This record gives sequence, structure tokens and C-alpha cells, in this order.
Amino acid sequence: MPNTHPFPCPPNRACAHATHRSPADVETVFHAAREALVAMNASGMTVDAARSRVEATFRVMVFLDDLRLEVHPGANGAGARLYVQSRSRVGRFDFGVNRRRVNRLLRRIGAVLPPSAW
Repeated sequence: MPNTHPFPCPPNRACAHATHRSPADVETVFHAAREALVAMNASGMTVDAARSRVEATFRVMVFLDDLRLEVHPGANGAGARLYVQSRSRVGRFDFGVNRRRVNRLLRRIGAVLPPSAW
């Protein structure tokens, strides 16, 4: 896979995305990410374990935001690379909600995994 983000943020949308490299294997990072999403009260989670992909929904007042993540093997098959995107379904401004959600997810995954794996 090229070193580009599979979920780029569209222009003029309230969106945030991040990439994180981990020395842990894909399955370990994927499991930790799913645990973190459950702890964050994600709803409508769709899990595709074969592709190491999760899609989830978060409610912010009356608005719905979508979160997508995928875990890919790292360079040369070592470790894993996590891609995550959080995006508002409507609007161009979200007061930083999506960026905070992405950062909170990364922190929660780091709390699930041992420090040497994150």
C-alpha cells in the first residue's frame, strides 16, 4: 500500500484524520482499536475483520459523525499502520470535535496496548 492515507478528508468538510505506526502486529492493533471504540460508546459499529476495518457512528447533539479506521501491515511486514478518519456528515466546521475524537481514540488504543506496542 502506498504511504498515502486511505481516508483523505474532503475539502470544505469538518474532518480529521491520522496515521499511527505501531511495532505491534495488525491483529493486536485492530483488537485494541475495537476495544477503544467500544469504550468511547461508538454506535452502529460495522467490523470487517478480514480487512481489519471498522466503521462507527458518533452522535454530537442532533448531528451524526462517522469514524473509519483500518489497520495495515507496516513497512516490510513489520508492525502495523493504523489509519483513522472522523468526519461530520453535514457542515464545514465542527469546533474541533473530530480532531479531539481522533486524538482520544489514539490515546485509548495506547492505554489498551503495552507501551512497547504503541
